[in-house]
Amino acid sequence: MSSVSIVSDLKWPPRRMYPQRQEKTSDIALAALHREMVTRVYQLEELAARCDALRQYEKAAQHLSLSEEVIADFVDLKRRMM
Repeated sequence: MSSVSIVSDLKWPPRRMYPQRQEKTSDIALAALHREMVTRVYQLEELAARCDALRQYEKAAQHLSLSEEVIADFVDLKRRMM
C-alpha cells in the first residue's frame, strides 16, 4: 500500500532536471487559449454584423409599407441565406 502512495507522489520529469519545461507548456497553453479567444471574437463580430444586416432589411421592408407577413418572409429568407 505504501508503495502506491510513493509512486503516485513521483512526478516525471523532476523539475530540477528540466526547470524550463513547465514554462514552455504554459506558454503553449496560453497561446492556444489566445487563438481560441481571437477566433471567438471574430465569430461574435460576424454574428453582430449579420444581426445588424437583418435589422436593416427589416427596417427597409417596413419603410416600403409591406405587410407583416411579407416582412417576416423576407427576414426569414435572409436568415437562411446567411
